Amino acid sequence: MKSILASAITALLAIASAHAEGVITGNDVHTLCRSRSDDLSRNMSVTFFVGAVLDMHSLTKTRGFPQTYCDVEGVSVRQAIDVTCRYLDARPESRQKAAVALTLTALREAFPCEAPPHGAK
Repeated sequence: MKSILASAITALLAIASAHAEGVITGNDVHTLCRSRSDDLSRNMSVTFFVGAVLDMHSLTKTRGFPQTYCDVEGVSVRQAIDVTCRYLDARPESRQKAAVALTLTALREAFPCEAPPHGAK
């Protein structure tokens, strides 16, 4: 339990240090995405970040704000991480932008809202 807590604190510190210089960018998250699978603090950092974006989306939905992407039943945080990491890997020219915006764009492209049938309201 203590090692899990220590890893969680390390993960939060990694995110905080990235944020200390300004907005967390796609470059910051891309670095976390490319970390070794056994690097627990980096894995927890990317999980924490993408999970926070998903939570933010859920909160805005409950408050009645327009949605950035459509919820898909059963999509896990791991899937959202995969979508985000693939998006960042494929777009090195955009990674200097805010990671939140890039993550939401990746999710919107992966899970687009279907247009209502023609004539439906």
